Amino acid sequence: MVSPVEGEIVEVNPEVLKDPSILRKDPFGQGWLMTVRVPDEESVQHNFLPVHLVKAWSGIAPNGSSPNCRNWQVPSWPTAGG
Repeated sequence: MVSPVEGEIVEVNPEVLKDPSILRKDPFGQGWLMTVRVPDEESVQHNFLPVHLVKAWSGIAPNGSSPNCRNWQVPSWPTAGG
């Protein structure tokens, strides 16, 4: 697996290791794989979709939270086309 960002893996989901089918059943909730701490958000932002596309794709609520993603917030840093 290739990561779109460099950083340190700080958490791995043990439930997915026990039951990989969780990835298919709930990829944006219980099926998360890992938490990565990036050294510098600005250096990796070019690897992500623009915020407006992410909002349209994932159904993010107006307050920036996503009902589909575990503890996820829309980044406050600017993105190309966002």
